Amino acid sequence: MPVIERVVGKKEKKGKRISYKTTAHMKNAIKYILGKGKTDDCLIGGVNLIDKNNAFNEFVLNKMIFNKMPKGEQDTSKRMIVHFVQSFAPKDPKITPKLAKKIADEFASSIYFNEFQVIYAVHTDTDHIHTHFIINTTNIVDGKAWQQERNELEAMKQLSDKIALSHGVSIINDRSKGRGKHI
Repeated sequence: MPVIERVVGKKEKKGKRISYKTTAHMKNAIKYILGKGKTDDCLIGGVNLIDKNNAFNEFVLNKMIFNKMPKGEQDTSKRMIVHFVQSFAPKDPKITPKLAKKIADEFASSIYFNEFQVIYAVHTDTDHIHTHFIINTTNIVDGKAWQQERNELEAMKQLSDKIALSHGVSIINDRSKGRGKHI
């Protein structure tokens, strides 16, 4: 059924979302998705990376090349990463961690991410299999920042559905209010 959601960051003490605007937020998000007990090495992938286990350093290096690093610890003017989660129905008998990784490989290799660095990992530590995608907001070709309109997010969701259907995984037919029948 994959459902694609954009994660805007966890809440801080004052209820404000962190929005991944520091290198520490970026490092922690990458560390979280690669965490032992959440995933296995065979369920981790990357796009436009030399070594998926060195994703944080490669993200930083790309930002440094294009002068996109924060000017100091207090500089939160730039979003460092974008975080998506692709979740599958817990009761879908077709979905396995290996299949979720295959779907993630195809999704991450799509036109939406072709000029950006992406690290992703399939998590198997909950009752539903899901994949986290962390995207460096700095384009590897020209250094321009990640931009996404609402219609582009919907197009990403449709691509995710198309990939899932090609592998026999159920999708949500009606997305109104986040609910729907699986087909």
